[in-house]
Amino acid sequence: MDFKIRPATEQDLADCAQILLDEFGKFDREWTAEKANEVIGDLFERNRGLNFCLELDGRIIGVLFCYAHKYVKGKYLRVMEFAVSSEFQGKGFGLRALEFIEEFARKNDFVALTLDSHAKRPALNFYKKFGFKETGWVCLEKEL
Repeated sequence: MDFKIRPATEQDLADCAQILLDEFGKFDREWTAEKANEVIGDLFERNRGLNFCLELDGRIIGVLFCYAHKYVKGKYLRVMEFAVSSEFQGKGFGLRALEFIEEFARKNDFVALTLDSHAKRPALNFYKKFGFKETGWVCLEKEL
């Protein structure tokens, strides 16, 4: 098996959007093909160099799209969209992706790596096992 994590290209966007739709659409009915394409396209355009594909034997099996921002402690790297196709979950690819993005962040002088996870989804425990900690901050949303 030839597994690699590589920068996403414009040609990858449709496959990346489909993975988001397949994986997140199970939990949230607001994820549509149009929304997934919009989210991936926007992140790709705004954050060049911070978007990655997980590829196995030439097939995209996961996405890891990030953005950089400054905050209190310095330069943060925020994981915005991270998903591995269901058929490849539990095989270590997600762990390798987190190890990759942590190393990438360290090499590029980021002081923290952040992400959001739904409190009732299995991914939360996965992130905690990797060393992410809940900060006490709560994400709030008001629909307009």
